[in-house]
Amino acid sequence: MTRAFIPHSRPLLGPEEAQAAAAVVRSGMLAQGPEVEALEREAARVLGTRHCVALAHGTAALHLGLVALGAGPGRTVLLPSYGCTSLLNAVLQSGAQPLLVDCVPGLPDMDLQDAQAKVRPDTAVALVPHLFGRPLEVRPLEERVAVLTDGTHAPGATVGRSPAARQGRACAFSFYATKMLAAGEGGLLATSRADVARLARNLRSYDQRPDWRLRFNYKMTEVSAALLRIQFRRLGSFLEERQALARRYRAELGDLLELPPEVPGQVHYRFLARVPSRRLPGLLRALREKGVGAARPVFRPLHRYLGIPARDLPHAEEAWRRTLSLPLYPGLSSQEADHVIQAVREELS
Repeated sequence: MTRAFIPHSRPLLGPEEAQAAAAVVRSGMLAQGPEVEALEREAARVLGTRHCVALAHGTAALHLGLVALGAGPGRTVLLPSYGCTSLLNAVLQSGAQPLLVDCVPGLPDMDLQDAQAKVRPDTAVALVPHLFGRPLEVRPLEERVAVLTDGTHAPGATVGRSPAARQGRACAFSFYATKMLAAGEGGLLATSRADVARLARNLRSYDQRPDWRLRFNYKMTEVSAALLRIQFRRLGSFLEERQALARRYRAELGDLLELPPEVPGQVHYRFLARVPSRRLPGLLRALREKGVGAARPVFRPLHRYLGIPARDLPHAEEAWRRTLSLPLYPGLSSQEADHVIQAVREELS
């Protein structure tokens, strides 16, 4: 019997999501409407902010967050080299120029000390992701520059006793199919600043306005909002399943893999490990041949796209060369987890 391939990511959708989507179809209201409004209220309660603005996708949330905080032509934005290209795309969409920041040595986290050292007079914003569910304390950096965080990997994470979404002046989220909460596409900008929320709402739709300025078609659909209302209600159970699986991997693979230390308030988006750089490409191929969708958690660091020498961002380069991510998500069965563990042990023992 052929074993089914275990993908690196897989959303968990069930009858509640199907019923919510069907109800939207029956209503005939597909564009931004009451489901979006309800999602914005409910998400704000969960994330601990005063306002949430629902958007078409995560890049829209990043883009409007950057614009609201002052990014634009003639300005620069700090962002990590070890991160998703969506970060870079949003900076360039705003008209600003990117300033890349290295990782903390030996960790995937954006080095906020390096960020502080790179702040320039023309720097408008620092874009700081809580990468892989590892929340960062940004208050020292915020004394130098406005901070937009990206909480896509970290709904439910905390810094001290506060939700991580409260870090910085605003926090962007993506709800793409591979994310912690999934709707296929969707984004959200969470903030406690009324001016930021007001501008984001103004810019997300261009139609039927008495004045003209450059605005965007960034509205969320009712179907996405309906799905996300259910996904937010399931967040607690999702996080529990992820944590249990991460603990199991740590217990059963910790003798073979170099694992990053956990941080207070962390949630588990990916299960990361470091292996020697010369081993990683072959290990990824071997695991795929065994039916395990392991991957580099960052496809390519941003300095490689921009032609910046690796020596300028050595820790981001090392993270890319050495970091492995194993399947970790709610709905991964115990038998599938057994197979992931067995496959890794066979390759590394």
